Amino acid sequence: MNKKLVIYLLISGLMSAAGCDSMLADHPVDKARSLYELSYLAHLTHPTTTVSGRVILCGLNNNGNPNVRVTLGCPFENRTVYTDSNGAFSFNNVRTGKYIMSASKQGHRLIPDRQEITVGLADVADVIFETSVTWEKTIGGESWEKAYSVQQTDDCGYVVAGYTDSHDVGNIDAYIVKLDINGNTEWEKTIGGDDTDIAYDIQKTSDGGYVTAGITYSSGSGLGDYYIIKLNSNGEEEWQKIYGGSERDEARSISQTADNGFIITGLSESYTEDVCDIWVLSTDENGDFKWSQTYNYFDLTDKSFSIQRTSDGGSVIAGTTEVTSGDFDLLVFKINPTGTIVWSYLSDKGAYDESYSVQETKDEGFIVCGSSGLDSGDFWC
Repeated sequence: MNKKLVIYLLISGLMSAAGCDSMLADHPVDKARSLYELSYLAHLTHPTTTVSGRVILCGLNNNGNPNVRVTLGCPFENRTVYTDSNGAFSFNNVRTGKYIMSASKQGHRLIPDRQEITVGLADVADVIFETSVTWEKTIGGESWEKAYSVQQTDDCGYVVAGYTDSHDVGNIDAYIVKLDINGNTEWEKTIGGDDTDIAYDIQKTSDGGYVTAGITYSSGSGLGDYYIIKLNSNGEEEWQKIYGGSERDEARSISQTADNGFIITGLSESYTEDVCDIWVLSTDENGDFKWSQTYNYFDLTDKSFSIQRTSDGGSVIAGTTEVTSGDFDLLVFKINPTGTIVWSYLSDKGAYDESYSVQETKDEGFIVCGSSGLDSGDFWC
């Protein structure tokens, strides 16, 4: 222990014994300064160790974030280093205690930009500081574009699906855009015929590619048909499939099944005696037909907007059903791998209730979100 530290500790002990704390009560500024100095002296007695780790951009691929300014701070000291080309950083001779680690990079906004760590007697190694880069992009041409679905990709970028009216393939065409982690366009794909074609949903596939579900008015046998497009990781079309009858059939959501096939849901006006029914279609990995099933509840209008494969191999579907004319209830139901209903759930909050998205939770329950007719329309989960 150095000489100065010994002197400070002796003085603090004498002050305590002489009741100086009570005298300083009349001088809060001096008291606060004295307490800080005593805490600082105590901090200097803590043993030292090493703190090291990495700042990464995305846990999916563990890519490091280089040239990030990392600060390790506590009330008594702040130390700064920069990450290397692999995102690694290291602090030597760090005293034990609680610290705030923060990260910043010129020209970027990192979220989160700080986290708390506790430094003990042993070296603190492999600290992972995962950050996300925020950005905003406008993508499109001189006419109208609309995005309906986005997924994060395995390289920490994003793939977006919707439609475009700016390209000259047809009237409106399915439009798929691949973005990198910073929002820069890596590739884009326009698919369609002479009329309107829309991609409502896009999902990653087990082979590293993508599959979309939507509607085509350019091809098929009816007023609109299920439109399924499979792309590889570079956006090159592998196949497309069209399913439907003589009326309008619209695919709104797709999910890959355990056997690498696909299950698609939406609505059908072709295969119903009602206004429209929910139509679920199952295919193999090449998009070839396996089975289909329509579902109706009250012989009026039934629609579905979301389908997710469940952990037990079945699927959960979210949508709406018309109970009486003009009165719609939120509808969620689960089917087994062959399309048989396992359970269903209806909920009524107002005149027009719909569920647009469903996800299985880690406890094997489900979270459903949509809209409620209650109070003239509310966000509802």
